[in-house]
Amino acid sequence: MTLLSGFDPYLVSYVDREAALPTEYKKAVILKSGICLPTIAVDGVVAGIWNIKNKEPVVEFFTRQPKALKEEALARVEQMGWAVAGRL
Repeated sequence: MTLLSGFDPYLVSYVDREAALPTEYKKAVILKSGICLPTIAVDGVVAGIWNIKNKEPVVEFFTRQPKALKEEALARVEQMGWAVAGRL
């Protein structure tokens, strides 16, 4: 599992993103304005999005994932929030 930033080169560097970003999730990741949200890749394929909202970690997977994977993603996003706040 890997957290990718918004506009991560893994996604934006390719014209054909289908191998990394399934077509059915494209609208959830790339907004009409062209903004690319921070994503979660599982085995090299985007499986969800993440963010820090109101100083809280938010993780949203597109499909059902193992509990341990969801917990790991939340922990990593939470750690990022601490880093952003300068508390690490």
